[in-house]
Amino acid sequence: MLSYLRIQDFVIIESCELAYGDGFTVLTGETGAGKSIVVDALALLLGKTGSDKWIRTGCETAVLEGVFEWAAPPEAWVKYVSDGQCIIRRVLTRGKTGRIQVNGQTVPLKTVRDLAPHIAVIIGQHTAATFTDAMALDLVDKQFSASEQTLMKNYQAAWQTYKEKRRVLAQYEEKIQQVQEQTEFLTFKRDDIAAYNFEPGEDERLADIKKQMAHRGKQTRVYQAVSDQLARVSQLIQDIQRTTRSNEALSQVDQACEHIIPLIERSVDHVLSTQRSMGALDANIDTIESRLDCMFKLKTKYNAQSVDALLEQLEIVCNQLALVSGDDAGYQACQSECESVYETVIDLGRQLHASRNTHAKHLSKRIESNVHDLDLMGATVRVVIAEQPCGPLGITHAHIQASLNAGQPMQPIASVASGGELSRLLLAMICANLNQADAPLTVVFDEIDAGIGGITGHGIGQKLAVLSTHHQVLCVTHLAQVAQQAHCHFYINKTNADSLWQVVELSEGDRKSELARMIGGKATLDELL
Repeated sequence: MLSYLRIQDFVIIESCELAYGDGFTVLTGETGAGKSIVVDALALLLGKTGSDKWIRTGCETAVLEGVFEWAAPPEAWVKYVSDGQCIIRRVLTRGKTGRIQVNGQTVPLKTVRDLAPHIAVIIGQHTAATFTDAMALDLVDKQFSASEQTLMKNYQAAWQTYKEKRRVLAQYEEKIQQVQEQTEFLTFKRDDIAAYNFEPGEDERLADIKKQMAHRGKQTRVYQAVSDQLARVSQLIQDIQRTTRSNEALSQVDQACEHIIPLIERSVDHVLSTQRSMGALDANIDTIESRLDCMFKLKTKYNAQSVDALLEQLEIVCNQLALVSGDDAGYQACQSECESVYETVIDLGRQLHASRNTHAKHLSKRIESNVHDLDLMGATVRVVIAEQPCGPLGITHAHIQASLNAGQPMQPIASVASGGELSRLLLAMICANLNQADAPLTVVFDEIDAGIGGITGHGIGQKLAVLSTHHQVLCVTHLAQVAQQAHCHFYINKTNADSLWQVVELSEGDRKSELARMIGGKATLDELL
């Protein structure tokens, strides 16, 4: 809750400090005294767009500072809370971009604006005009049981999975679109490369063979010389063996010759095989050169450095064409997974929708009952639930319609009521949705009593008092019937002589005097007391 608010050089306020407690607090004073300035200051502190008009005349900066305290802070604010306390400080500088800090840490204004609904709600006469369908759905979802909250989490997890599958599928579909535009070229390229049945590394192997063939004359002479020498060595070994076999003393030499002979024979076979291969090369030189020429032309044509690069391009082209034909395994799997997850999303969404439909009916009755308590006896209020395409929060669209007089058609709430009536409708919604399990909020009402009489004001005061049993309630009011039910009372005054703005927390005796002034005016003050 808001425990402290400091305002400096803001509009007509030079400096003031307000200490708030829990429960129900009212701010009263004469018209034009500047009561709503406190509400404006709090709105700016919670992320409302600022400008130079808020800075007091003659000053260069305006400073707003608020202290919020919790026994258990809202989850969204946990990282900004220290010892159960969070200090928000905003400085507006004339002609410059202001800055806002949370517990001494400078943050973007949007951060505070996004987090503000978790700690405070500010309701003015025209707030209902900005009441969105998302807010209506949130009112319904606050009725969820623990099992329904689990259902909501399961839906959101399934929705996130579906979004990711859809993202991957969209990438596939984008590729398909691109391929479809190039199908004719890709088909030609595939057939052009595939026609030659190239093997990996074939260009390097043929180039190496061709290089060998360039030196085949010299190699042939070398191979022939080696072959002749090996033949002479073989003959020499045989001569040695004829000698050693007749002499036992040379048996070791004979054994050595036996080991040498197989080595020589294998060497001769290798030389002969190589010579035959070279002969075959001579016969295939035209074929080799022709194939290397085809490879060169295709590599140049498709900007490839090697046959391997050509084969990689061929694989890519085949995969792209498989996408278009629907034969791509990855695309088929993604489609199947996407359809399966979507079925889960729709199933969970329908379960959520059924729960919301039930809660909406009960919530409509509670809101309508609270509206009648606020002297809108002919009013009818409905929380309208309808199906829509699945989204992050389900397949449910919600909005609130009202008819404030019998016989009038149901319309969106912003279209059917005056500012005061709209504020009462919002008060009725909050009271109808009061849930002790929710984190306490600071709920601010700015002149919710506009255009109403004493009896209705008494009903509003009672509702605000009930609301303050769970939430901190701050209210700017002109009605004593509202103010008398508050736990704390601030009086705001502005002297005409120097436009000095003052705020005072009233004692019990001073409060009675202020309530009498609000009821009867100065002329009858003594009589009323």
